[in-house]
Amino acid sequence: MSLARLPSLFAVASLATIAAPVVADIRVTTSLTRLATAAGLTDNYFRGQVGFGAGATLLSATRPNGQSDWPQQFGSAWSVRMPQGPGFPMYYTGAEIDSWMDSNARGTFSATWRIDGGTFPGTYQSSMDTTPYYVAPTAMRYLELTQSSIALFNDIVANGRTGTFTFNTTQNVFTAPGHFSGAANLSLTGPGPSVNSSTVTSGNAFTVNIASALSAGTRLTVQVTPGEVGSQEITNYPFGGTARYNYNASTMYIAEPVPAPGALALLALAGAAGGRRRRG
Repeated sequence: MSLARLPSLFAVASLATIAAPVVADIRVTTSLTRLATAAGLTDNYFRGQVGFGAGATLLSATRPNGQSDWPQQFGSAWSVRMPQGPGFPMYYTGAEIDSWMDSNARGTFSATWRIDGGTFPGTYQSSMDTTPYYVAPTAMRYLELTQSSIALFNDIVANGRTGTFTFNTTQNVFTAPGHFSGAANLSLTGPGPSVNSSTVTSGNAFTVNIASALSAGTRLTVQVTPGEVGSQEITNYPFGGTARYNYNASTMYIAEPVPAPGALALLALAGAAGGRRRRG
């Protein structure tokens, strides 16, 4: 089954006939961003996030740790992130993000939501236990760029190159056993223009068109959605409700800074001195 045919995230699906009941879903999604360099994946994680949504009017939702605060709320799609910024680290270690995500995402979520109109309007209380499907951040699979693609990325940013470019990952876009089909997307974001590729569902080639020069500090992120991990019939709703769990794993590269002219001269001198020492 392709990802395109899955119910849209936090969407309400309606049956074709007017007399049919409304189908309501709830969904838990965990999202992680891990940093990588030319040397490979690091133990630094930029962000951890837990999202919860309902296919109706969401009234409240409680995470496995008993907390019900959701700083980001967009209709019936709510989320909470690991804190960052003043007073908090910019990056977290694997142990830190595993602990936070285990507390916030592994276990039973409960929610109260409302359906207005339709055949079965009313307020419902539902729950989902993610434990059988939960994947810890350090155990997720992350796509990595090939060495030539990392060099290409740095060259594009350093020299302000524009045009159409293809980046490759070391692994093909994958679907984990028991999941629906996965997909991946490569994006370039930073102080300047942002560029997104089309979604890739197989293979390892991501083609992007860069119309204007990218700024220093541009980030390249490869995000993979391995597909839906698991689903359950939701509680206290007898007509077509499903609870779903999935996760997104992103790998982020940051363009290497371009050495200043003075630094380049020093590097050249250091190289020449090293050559003289080797000759001696």
